[in-house]
Amino acid sequence: MAYATATVLTIVSIAATVAAAGTAAYSSYAQGQYQKKAANYNAQVASNNALSSQQQASADAQRMRDRIRRIGGAQRAAQGKSGGTGGGSFADIAADTAIEGELDVLTTLYRGNVQAGGFRAESTLQRASGKNAATQGYYNAGAQIVGGVSTGVGNYYQGNPKFK
Repeated sequence: MAYATATVLTIVSIAATVAAAGTAAYSSYAQGQYQKKAANYNAQVASNNALSSQQQASADAQRMRDRIRRIGGAQRAAQGKSGGTGGGSFADIAADTAIEGELDVLTTLYRGNVQAGGFRAESTLQRASGKNAATQGYYNAGAQIVGGVSTGVGNYYQGNPKFK
């Protein structure tokens, strides 16, 4: 009778150990999957921010070009009003305005591209982080299962009178 009770208790102990290991394994797996989803979401946000920064830079550049055209038109009107012939200092001023304006446009576009590049790098980093989290979840789940089975087998041998 004592042998049967010890055997039942050993089996219950082993089952509880294996069940706990299974629960811990699933928890590790689920945590890795959650972290992967969160990282993928952050990666998508970064990708959207990259696109947005490039679109914003393009819109800003277009507004600058429109403003430069209006300034050039105002300069030509002032030249015509003053009786200028289109040469000399009027031409120099118009050329300087066009050059400086285009440099501002190119600087704005460059800044937008640099910012977008940073967002794209963040997106790539987030996706890699998500993959690593999922992989780590798999490894942790496997370790939990192996540890639980090992403990269960150890409990079996310790609790079984045949092995004492």
